[in-house]
Amino acid sequence: MVLDALIALAVAGIILRAAFDLIRRSFEDLVDRSLPPDEEDRIREIIKEHCTDAIGFHRLRTRRSGPNRFVDLHLVVPRAATLEEAYAIVKQVEDDVRREFPPRTSVTIRVQPCTGEDCSGCGIFTTCGVRSARALR
Repeated sequence: MVLDALIALAVAGIILRAAFDLIRRSFEDLVDRSLPPDEEDRIREIIKEHCTDAIGFHRLRTRRSGPNRFVDLHLVVPRAATLEEAYAIVKQVEDDVRREFPPRTSVTIRVQPCTGEDCSGCGIFTTCGVRSARALR
């Protein structure tokens, strides 16, 4: 009789564990979460590869919703850059991120002109009038 009760408790425990795992996995697919740190680090590396054309980036946000990945960031470009130049930089960054994380990856990039307030992380020296003027002081 005690053995029957122990076996029933073990079976109940297995059923509860399976139910908990099923609910947890289903809930994870319904709730947005940021990408794993290694994937986010790789996205940062890809963006930094383009920091010779762009001044920098900020507000990088990533999330996963089911099988879909979403990448959102602000890309800072030289103030003197034309619309075509800024678009070319954005297109290169988007293509490189999508190439690394196919197929269900959505990349949204907002372009901002450099304000000239913080030039410490800037990779643009020759095309940026703000930074080259500061270097002459």
